[in-house]
Amino acid sequence: MNDILNIFFSYSSTTTYFLVVLRISGFLFAAPIFSSNFIRPTYRIFMAILLAVFIAPLLDVVPMDSVSAPIFILLAVKEVLLGLLIGVIGNILFSGVLFAGELIGMQMGLMIANVLDPITQTQTPTVGMAYNLAATLIFLSIGGLQFLIRALYESFLLLPIAYFDINPNAFLFLAQVLGNIFVIAVKVFAPIFISLTFLNVLLGIIGRLVPQLNILLVGLPAQLMLGFIVLTASLPYFGVMFMGVIYDYLTNMIRFMEVAIQTPPM
Repeated sequence: MNDILNIFFSYSSTTTYFLVVLRISGFLFAAPIFSSNFIRPTYRIFMAILLAVFIAPLLDVVPMDSVSAPIFILLAVKEVLLGLLIGVIGNILFSGVLFAGELIGMQMGLMIANVLDPITQTQTPTVGMAYNLAATLIFLSIGGLQFLIRALYESFLLLPIAYFDINPNAFLFLAQVLGNIFVIAVKVFAPIFISLTFLNVLLGIIGRLVPQLNILLVGLPAQLMLGFIVLTASLPYFGVMFMGVIYDYLTNMIRFMEVAIQTPPM
């Protein structure tokens, strides 16, 4: 209790607490679930202040008495950007799933059927919306929020408040992680893509053998029926795959911070 109260009793401890709040705020404005439009910005700031009360006493107080105003402003900007980067890496999980849902909807002929996504407040294909909700439920059921908080806390241990020399290779690693959006999309999209591609080839062969048959009239219902059958059958695969992706998230996040603190070769 004394450690929590002591964070306000000196200039250095107060400024350290303020920088902790900035990093957590950037994280909450970009992380999945927390960045939802359901949560007002004022609530996110309040959560950042509350989390900082528990995290700041666990960190070393950074001497700020001799730090000039321009350097302090740079430190503040660095903390906000670092929090945003940590949150963006978490959002890659859901971006890949949503992208896969859009591809599946296009393959099944459901691109016109859009619904309002209550999380992003944008028009989203129905299949993408269903996958996104399923991914959110899986994320919450296996303790995804605890993973996010743990990744945030690990960032303070690996990249302390006063650490300013970030290896540029960390941003190259971040670009590679962003490429995982397409990897996740392919993993989700693969079962339906293979099935519907096989169906389209079969319909093409039937159309050549039976020219009198209206393939367009038969093809769309067949695509929808097979798409929903494969979609339902692949849900267990999606759950197992997405849980593995969530566990990889924390590994990638810690790896990003390890690369950031490495000294670049001369």
